[in-house]
Amino acid sequence: MKHPRLWRNATALAALSLAFGLPLAAQDAGGVLMQFTLSQRLQSLTNPDLNPGEEDQSAFSSNTNLGFSLSSATRTDELTLTLGGSLRHVEAPDAEDDVSFGLKSPSASLSYARSVGTNSLSAGISLAESDISYLQSVSETDDIDNTDDTDSPVIDIYDDYSFGTRTRLGAHAGLSFGVGGPTELGVSVNARSIRYSDAGSSYDDSDSYGLRGSWSLALTPAVTLSGGLGYSQFKEDGSAARDTWSLSSALASQQAHGTLSGTFGVTRIEEGTRSSVGLGWSQALPQGALEVTLGLTRPTSGNIGLTGGLSWSRDLPNSRIETSLRHGFAANSDDEETRFTNASASLSRQLTPLTDLTLGIGYVRNVVEDSDSTTSQGSFDAGISHALDQDWTLGAGYRHTHRREDDEDWAQSDSLYLSIGRAFSVRY
Repeated sequence: MKHPRLWRNATALAALSLAFGLPLAAQDAGGVLMQFTLSQRLQSLTNPDLNPGEEDQSAFSSNTNLGFSLSSATRTDELTLTLGGSLRHVEAPDAEDDVSFGLKSPSASLSYARSVGTNSLSAGISLAESDISYLQSVSETDDIDNTDDTDSPVIDIYDDYSFGTRTRLGAHAGLSFGVGGPTELGVSVNARSIRYSDAGSSYDDSDSYGLRGSWSLALTPAVTLSGGLGYSQFKEDGSAARDTWSLSSALASQQAHGTLSGTFGVTRIEEGTRSSVGLGWSQALPQGALEVTLGLTRPTSGNIGLTGGLSWSRDLPNSRIETSLRHGFAANSDDEETRFTNASASLSRQLTPLTDLTLGIGYVRNVVEDSDSTTSQGSFDAGISHALDQDWTLGAGYRHTHRREDDEDWAQSDSLYLSIGRAFSVRY
């Protein structure tokens, strides 16, 4: 079912805010900053929908990505409007002729922030539409449904290739008091609506809402006690609404060689209660940083599991290394409790003053607790970029992906891309 009203309402809101808000802000700032981005990306890949045994299938895509940002800032206020879209052509085994070319993935967002003394206000609204079928398995798995105000470490990996569009409308607002002082208080709200048009039966419309309060108290100059209380509701078509309550607290102590922290959290969901405790240590190194966390979590299944994480980074001459490993429990985009393991490593190196090289490997494993449905995916990336002049950048890269769904065979895909882009700004 199509929902044109979403676009009409968001467009009207953006136009009104721009018409009345920007001129006022611009008066105080003495000007408005306009930023433009333009890029062309050509990509060729095998097995675009990552099905086992279909490595001989291939696809080609051409994307002309357009971006525009209009912003104005004063000493206390900042207002920003962004617009984006892509002129896309796709040749794939399952592509439909009538949707293989056109303006795709339009997006718009409007944000406002105000800071007076130690108090601050922030609010924003965003609207984005995307093709479900656009090489989804390879291109969009990194952040397909976690781009809103949540910070979930779960990476949703979809295993079906379908047509249609997904429209996502999101809004958020927050108030903070006493920022930078010994006592900080905050409250935030967010909402998200996802609608599908002409999509498969496995795609259901959903709505979610959230409210969270937070606080922080400096017991001494080196010891801080903080916490938060949150409530959220998730509603999917054909299912009853799901309520979630969460309570968290943390104690952090700054030591001579780093910060020691302890955490405790309780989350109440429909299946039961998830509780966790943990210890953490973070330290700034002479050429990098190190952070270690270790804890115990009792999920709704009742089986206590070990959780934790490790991240390390180091700066070398003309290079930087970053590694990360995380294991724990969280909710996926369908509000299902999921056990996740994420690991990644990357190397970035400046070959010349104008040329950069990046290498990266990644692994993710998700297990949905209720169904024991398991998805594993690994990837290797290599890319190189070269600055042609102050504005233009040329890039090329390669990506290899392996994926396994439950007990099926492994599927693999290879991708090559070439891109050229320009970013420039104008201030009035």
